Amino acid sequence: MPDRLVQIAIDTWSSRYVLRGVDHDDLARTLASVETWDRWHDAWRALGDRHAELARRAEVRGHRRTAGEAYVRASIAYHFARYLWHVEAEYEETGRLSVRAMQDALRLLDPTWERIEVPYRGGVLVGNLRRPPDVDRPPLVVLVPGLDSTKEEFFHWERCYLDRGMATLSLDGPGQGEGAGLPIEPEYERPLAAVLDHLAGRTDLDLDRVGAVGVSLGGYSVPRAMAFEPRLKAGEALAGVYDVAEVWPLWSPLTVRKFVKHTRTGSEEAARAFAARMTLEGVAERIRNPLLLVFGDRDTIATVEGQRRLARESGAELWLIEGGNHGVTNLSYLHLGPAADWMADRLRAAG
Repeated sequence: MPDRLVQIAIDTWSSRYVLRGVDHDDLARTLASVETWDRWHDAWRALGDRHAELARRAEVRGHRRTAGEAYVRASIAYHFARYLWHVEAEYEETGRLSVRAMQDALRLLDPTWERIEVPYRGGVLVGNLRRPPDVDRPPLVVLVPGLDSTKEEFFHWERCYLDRGMATLSLDGPGQGEGAGLPIEPEYERPLAAVLDHLAGRTDLDLDRVGAVGVSLGGYSVPRAMAFEPRLKAGEALAGVYDVAEVWPLWSPLTVRKFVKHTRTGSEEAARAFAARMTLEGVAERIRNPLLLVFGDRDTIATVEGQRRLARESGAELWLIEGGNHGVTNLSYLHLGPAADWMADRLRAAG
């Protein structure tokens, strides 16, 4: 029988692994091999290595698409090896492998891909920019990760927006992925403003039509940024958080440890004090542009009451999905495409 931490990861996230690109049978075999948390990283690392080797063999033979698809699977497996891991050296190494594999995937699969690096507070924010083919000056959608996600997890999510004529910028903000050298930023309008300033002047993007989408903790960051950054013409919050301190008691030990790490506070007590800064109270009513909230009524990490309050205070539209888990990864067909349609319509109207 899996130990408590492994069981938490299975119960909470199994549908997320498949949605983000893990093969169903790979998932079953990997999880069956992990009974104790100390084996989690190595099992997923081995899965990533297997797909990276398949990618290298295909690329040597000149099979670019097959290689690129295998690199995506490798990147996702490396990501899930390290996303809740606690051994720093392994965490950093596997993170680098995930980034490198996704870069190889995008190099082979998407000729529009660019790596964007934005100086910020002594560090660097990194994003993957992709553009839809045959669309002049598309609007831009910035994808914002949560506490334990990174830009590498969004390859398939990006397609929802690209296929509808929007460019995507999946961003590792402060405390996320390649931005982990910086602490989490409660005032998320600051890093988003830095990114938009960095992109200003580009002629291949319509920067008068910019939207932002955030998941989980990113579902706090996007509404917060919209309250203060007028360049965001529309936003979506998926499984968002109204008040981080309020949902703290719902979090597992894995999530708490992750928050301590990426706030760089050093202790659970200090991290809880940091969390008290992350609330939309007194902020939500400043939001003027369209905001969509998507939330599952079986979410165990955030609360529907918080999203209802955000909808009342901001005028946001709330899609409450019956039976949906955190991120509504178990019923993704009910919201991913429709939410991308919603964004396309709002950005079209903004133009």
